[in-house]
Amino acid sequence: MRANGTTTTQQTLDPPGLRLHSHGDEERHVIELAGELDAATAARFEQELRRVELTPVRLIVLDLRELTFIDSTGVRLMLQAERRSSQCSNRVVLIRGRAAVHRTFEICDLATRLPFVDELPPRDANARGPALLARRA
Repeated sequence: MRANGTTTTQQTLDPPGLRLHSHGDEERHVIELAGELDAATAARFEQELRRVELTPVRLIVLDLRELTFIDSTGVRLMLQAERRSSQCSNRVVLIRGRAAVHRTFEICDLATRLPFVDELPPRDANARGPALLARRA
């Protein structure tokens, strides 16, 4: 526990082909994805995302900047996360990935439907609510 009473959780989870770094506190939780998110690695990401969704954290950030590849399984997980979020709190945002990764979302016609941002939202923005943070592509 920190001096200000907050706690921080941090995990590095590495299924083959995907590096996953999960860290946060009660205000926001970031899941950083690096490498390939595909059918072979999706289960571990989904498990961690579901674990974080069960916490009372106000903002969940899915950081795609270091992904080199995403297939339809990974896209489906992002879409499902956004749908669950929109049904209750609108607390999930995605940091836009590399051009090749983002192109996959464009091909699926999801680039303007998912809550993409260009960078990690500043901490003071959390107080205004995640819905205000999401700038559509």
